[in-house]
Amino acid sequence: MRRFGIVVARKGSSRLAGKNRQDLYGRPLYRWTVDAALATGLFDPLLVSTDDPLILEQCAGMPGVLAEARPEALCSATATALDVLAWALPRLAERFGPAAVFCLLQPTSPFRGAADIRRVVAALDEPGLDFAVGVAPFASPPFFALALGGEGAGSEGGPGLRPVHEGALTRVTRTQDVPALFHPAGGIFAGRPEAFLRQGHFYGPASRGVVMDHFAAWDINTPEDMDFARALAPAALARVGGEA
Repeated sequence: MRRFGIVVARKGSSRLAGKNRQDLYGRPLYRWTVDAALATGLFDPLLVSTDDPLILEQCAGMPGVLAEARPEALCSATATALDVLAWALPRLAERFGPAAVFCLLQPTSPFRGAADIRRVVAALDEPGLDFAVGVAPFASPPFFALALGGEGAGSEGGPGLRPVHEGALTRVTRTQDVPALFHPAGGIFAGRPEAFLRQGHFYGPASRGVVMDHFAAWDINTPEDMDFARALAPAALARVGGEA
């Protein structure tokens, strides 16, 4: 059964310049994801899709890795990973033949290991599933979200502090009384190509959430995220043992 792995590593970043090339404990950020994907032994091929010439150069000749520049239209700040998938999946199928499963991996989650990726992909063995996504619980329940300022005011507007959800914090104040909610975590999105090309996203009744731990869920988008990641790296490497 062929499986496509797809790592999306755009050059630009609005909050952390050169994010995917930033050094993290002796490796560029994107390499943590490439190395973990290769360690699974699942993917044929593993596509690294990027507009960064240095990443293309560094990936050239890596066994098991296909590094390709994406079209200019998919390199803007508004282009999404979903757009890249819609472009890449038909191209991969035309070149390598059809795949039963694909897995999108985002390099902003460096601490999920090969075992985490395998768990998400393995979830698709359940009959009737089209998608599996790494998830984690919110650290603080979003049910208790607050808006600052009056109606229509921005985050630094005038006085006013109101719950976004009616009844939250005014009638319900205990976390155990609100529904458990999760967010995508670990940058792992697996699915069946034909289902994704038909639906265009990963969510619905034929999807399974696979819960990640704190390390696998760590996501890097800002300089502060990277500072914390550098401090966490030794413990994260101990967590995955010999795996990437």
